[in-house]
Amino acid sequence: MTTSSILIKIPSCPFSLDALRPNRPLAQLATCLKADDHTTTILDYGTLDMFERLYPTHLQNQSDSLIDDISHEIESTSFNELLQQWEKIGHPDTIKAHQQQIWQECAIEIAEIKDLDFIALQIDSYDVLSIATMMIPIIKNIQPSLRIMGLGDLFVQNTHALAEFAEHFDCIIWGTQPSILLSVINHLDQSTLWKQLPYLAFYEEGHFCLTQQDSSTPETPLPDYSAGTYPALYDSGKLLFFEVEDCPKHCFPSTECTIEEIQLLQEIFNAQAFQLSGSDTQSLHAEHLAHALIDRHINIRYTRECQIQSTPNSTVSLLPASGCYGVEFQIDTGSQRLLDNYYRHPFTVTQVEKTVRACKFSNLYTVMNLAFPSIEDDYHTLSETIRLTDRCKPHSAPVRIPAQIHKPLSDLKQRFEIEPNYRNDDELQADQGELINALNENGISTHITPPMALIANLAGYRGLEDDFIHQLMHQLLTGDSLSLKTLVKQLNRSICKTPNTVTFTPFTPLQHVVGN
Repeated sequence: MTTSSILIKIPSCPFSLDALRPNRPLAQLATCLKADDHTTTILDYGTLDMFERLYPTHLQNQSDSLIDDISHEIESTSFNELLQQWEKIGHPDTIKAHQQQIWQECAIEIAEIKDLDFIALQIDSYDVLSIATMMIPIIKNIQPSLRIMGLGDLFVQNTHALAEFAEHFDCIIWGTQPSILLSVINHLDQSTLWKQLPYLAFYEEGHFCLTQQDSSTPETPLPDYSAGTYPALYDSGKLLFFEVEDCPKHCFPSTECTIEEIQLLQEIFNAQAFQLSGSDTQSLHAEHLAHALIDRHINIRYTRECQIQSTPNSTVSLLPASGCYGVEFQIDTGSQRLLDNYYRHPFTVTQVEKTVRACKFSNLYTVMNLAFPSIEDDYHTLSETIRLTDRCKPHSAPVRIPAQIHKPLSDLKQRFEIEPNYRNDDELQADQGELINALNENGISTHITPPMALIANLAGYRGLEDDFIHQLMHQLLTGDSLSLKTLVKQLNRSICKTPNTVTFTPFTPLQHVVGN
């Protein structure tokens, strides 16, 4: 059975710069579908044209004046504060109503596409989910027989809430393997067989069904960025800063696969800047890739994820030579007890300090990703984390709030004989804010990632990354589409060219005249 489908990417509101980047997971899904003779197209709403539709001109002047009155925090709450300011001047639903109308129009446009067998919506956040749940009833009303599937990081990371999510979709794919979608559409009209397929969540006759995980090794096909599959990439509405999966989860890392994908993107778009996602904990994969890039004279700039235990000094010194601009490490905490017993990281605080210092010495933009507060964090672990960052002095240390779960391998109950400290949302944000304030007081940014640092460098803001982020957030929050278009055009010009090129011109001696 061959099918026709569209894969849809909905950006959150307000936009982020990541929304304007190409979507690799959907491009991988398209490769799998086309390899099995299915027809599919990626409908990516994360474009400059969509940004202009969501933030009309008549709202820009109001938002531009309002944004100057609120704090300059680079957090998602800034948009909520902007909405509160609108409410104060008597326009509480102005932008919400407008954006709702735009998404309703998009839903009608999707539903009017003929000969579709199914659509798949990528959902990565609760904001995107709220937009999708508004669009789905409209689509179903026009095309009742159309299958609607959900996939994305929100479902992968929140498996405990799949029963709630599944009410809106025909089925949810909560695994990351592209082949799962293929197995579903091969049984598209046989929903009674879905129980035998892995990583699915759906309702059958009012009963919620959650299928089991699959231990098989997932395939990692190259993404399909062709014009017929991903038209948004060729309409000057996307930022051509590509992500390459260097080390897929649960797969043996392959240097050859990574280089093949980089060369493919160079051939199609002449792209010279990349973000490498994934890191290997067991081998010197980052070092081997750096050697391969140098040996094959592949002249690119990239940022990558690394692991403390697989990044010795030999790797750190080699990364800049291969074109690496920045690295990030998942550290989570500065407490050795939590590193050992809660997060189960195979490295020590001393190793973290040595590696981060070595990266900074090698002129790499260095990021330590932290998690705070977990249910086992307290005043002492907070002090240890602040002390570690003060000794390492990374360029940036973003702080996320981890899942509030008690891990059975931890020694909390044995040591203290008490229940974990479950905090409510206000307490979580307050504790997280305490760490963020301490980091900012020490001159450490908490919102810049290596890809954003490289983008800031390409835009001419090296060493002024904070200024670049503030300017970018101002454009995104106020709907300044003209400035954003200019920025994306400049970045694409910098990304899609050969770096380190020198134009030689004939030497012209100065004339022997007065004034030289």
